[in-house]
Amino acid sequence: MCEINGLFCQISIGLPIQQKTGIGVLVMSSNDLEKEVGIPAAAEAAVDDFEPDPTTIPIWSKNLVLAILCSMCIGLAGQMLNPTLPLYTVEIGFPEQMAGIMLTAFSIGSLLFRPIAGQLVDYIGRRKMVLCGSLLVAFSFLLYLMSTNFYMILCVRVMQGIGFCLTNTGIGTVASDIIPKARITEGIGYYALAGAISMTVGPAVGLELKNMFSMRGDFIGGLLLASICIVASRFISYEEKLKTRKPGEKIKISLFEKTSLLPASMIFTATVAQTSLTAYLALYGRSIGLEGVSSFFLFTSVGTICARAFAGKVTYRLGEKKVLWAAVLVTTCCFFAVSFAKTMPVLIAIAIVYGFGYGVLYPVTNAMSIRNAIPENRGAANATYSASFDLGTIVGGSVWGIVVANLNYPWMYRLAAVLTLFIIPLTLIYQRKFVEWR
Repeated sequence: MCEINGLFCQISIGLPIQQKTGIGVLVMSSNDLEKEVGIPAAAEAAVDDFEPDPTTIPIWSKNLVLAILCSMCIGLAGQMLNPTLPLYTVEIGFPEQMAGIMLTAFSIGSLLFRPIAGQLVDYIGRRKMVLCGSLLVAFSFLLYLMSTNFYMILCVRVMQGIGFCLTNTGIGTVASDIIPKARITEGIGYYALAGAISMTVGPAVGLELKNMFSMRGDFIGGLLLASICIVASRFISYEEKLKTRKPGEKIKISLFEKTSLLPASMIFTATVAQTSLTAYLALYGRSIGLEGVSSFFLFTSVGTICARAFAGKVTYRLGEKKVLWAAVLVTTCCFFAVSFAKTMPVLIAIAIVYGFGYGVLYPVTNAMSIRNAIPENRGAANATYSASFDLGTIVGGSVWGIVVANLNYPWMYRLAAVLTLFIIPLTLIYQRKFVEWR
């Protein structure tokens, strides 16, 4: 409603203009309005085409804070066990080569359940699956306290992978539901901070608890964190858009969300390349006589956290394609630099820059993966995207092992750099499919 020269008018496409008079309401057309007050009829369409600045749309809410809290708690619970569970396996009398199976079992359990988790989140509900997943994680920590047999621990680890899969898929879909679409990249960046912080703090907390209280400290700590996630998820409240089915109709399980395949392929490529660092950097450091190589990941996380804090605003100003290409080129250069690094100061500098690049790459591709999915399919979209991490970790660990056996560590990192560049043609294919993307 607006007032022009004493006339009260409603400007909207397809609606007549109404003038209040002493005897009623006079309906005026756009042409009449132009004659009466000198306003071009085209202004009517211009008003309708007006789009507010996305940065003025509120992004923070109680639900987003609770989603971040849930993600951080469940992430910490998982990361605490990554360095300590293999040690515990050896301590109870099993060989070192069996210790690595614990990490693989978790990834396999998570990966195999992803398609089912996505459908359950879309059909049954996001919050219900977060609750079920965190209850399963909490129960797995209870079982750890009672387990002394390797194979029992292995089964619990697979079950825990399924619980984490349900929780992460559910809470990630909650975040994509409640973040305004116009600020999805920025919002996902803030949400992803929880994962970056848990990756940084979790292993250190896990090792410290083990040193102070043995593995029982880790198991009880994980149980408490899962319990916080359970309580926090109960306070998330919003209207979920779920898939509907006719009475008696079975839930159709689809392996992936088609609109998310290209962004998932991008992060899969990045994860395969990143596995060369997470799995083999310590061995590379030992081979060239470097001590304290583990600090590389601490500084990587610092760069990642800093990048995710402002990645969304930069993306809004420059466009996703430019920012994504810059992130790809930065991470590519970092892999090349690692292959030539011989001192810790150089490696730490590379770690910070790499953290910036990867910290931008994740929220951009994550936003791309859910933007074109209909609300009822966001669970499947998040599951497709998350599965690419699990698959990338499994593939990367195997592929780089073969590369090292046949070449050497420097060549492994140079090949990882070349692999990262393949993300750029994937973005061009994505742009052809979704022409509005910039």
